Amino acid sequence: MKRYAINLPLFILTQIGWWTSAFLSYKQISTGNFCPELFNISTAYLSLAIFTLIFISFFLKKLASQLLFYLPAWLGLFMAYWFSCLQFTDQTPFIMHCPQFFNLPTCYLSLGLLVVMLIVKIISDKRH
Repeated sequence: MKRYAINLPLFILTQIGWWTSAFLSYKQISTGNFCPELFNISTAYLSLAIFTLIFISFFLKKLASQLLFYLPAWLGLFMAYWFSCLQFTDQTPFIMHCPQFFNLPTCYLSLGLLVVMLIVKIISDKRH
């Protein structure tokens, strides 16, 4: 059986993102109106898919791993940035705001987490 060299800090950050997204997806299923939507799909579900793809990238060969990490990570970064910007539009009635976690919108937390993950991955790739 082949052993995979896993970047432990990146793996832990991915797990934090995945479990948080799983919790938000559960809340979305429970309430039906918990997270904002992008193209009529809850951002909780999109975040869960993004972190799942990033998790799968740990177990693939180099090129597939790179693609399956960077494409979802950049998409997630764009999505988190978009909804972070929308947090400033308090007076717009049709925009649903991100749920709060420790008094911070989850889109801010996702944005920060994905930025750190991308920095760690880029540094790790340059070393190898």
